Amino acid sequence: MESLPDTDVVEFDILDQETILFDTALFYTPEEYLLRERSALERHEYHDGRIYAMPGASKQHNLIASNLNYELQAHFRRYANQFGVFQSDLRVHNPMTMRYLYPDIVVAETAQMDFADNFDDTLLNPLVIIEILSKSTEIYDRTKKFDAYKGIDSLQEYVLVSQRIPHIEVYSRKNKLEWLYREQYSLESVLTLHSLAGLELRLAEVYAKVRFEDSDNY
Repeated sequence: MESLPDTDVVEFDILDQETILFDTALFYTPEEYLLRERSALERHEYHDGRIYAMPGASKQHNLIASNLNYELQAHFRRYANQFGVFQSDLRVHNPMTMRYLYPDIVVAETAQMDFADNFDDTLLNPLVIIEILSKSTEIYDRTKKFDAYKGIDSLQEYVLVSQRIPHIEVYSRKNKLEWLYREQYSLESVLTLHSLAGLELRLAEVYAKVRFEDSDNY
């Protein structure tokens, strides 16, 4: 593969809000992407031949992700090794699409985990995916990213968590084409993830220690 020319780097707004650098002259095959990604210092998503750098996460984002991970792990202790929880660095791929994506949190049934190859770093059958929304990714997470996830038959619930206010949304699969929608705004509220053995997501715990005073930054 040829080296990237220094003068052919342009700015492209994948979300109409966030600028990501990429080389317009270069397309990658999935094999080339995976080879490059596995040696890269930063994470990149793959969309139909293009590679896009993943933006860094805010302090608020990391705190919410940590709280979610704690709640999930605490719930799963009752179920031995039935579920596995992974944050940020496990790719998800739908073989029916030309996309490789990084969820903020992904849950899978441990005994049933299916990977794209022997590297075990690209999951094919997530059970639940959680995305923490930000100004730069919200439109993308709600549209193109969700569209890519919908085609994964194993996916049962898609969870969107706001950083700006206490607000969690859950899309639960009804059948291949239909999803049921639920949401909660109050810190006193609870949302149940039925696919995870009735896990109750308590908004007060998800947003523990989160300060909303600076929410305009997220």
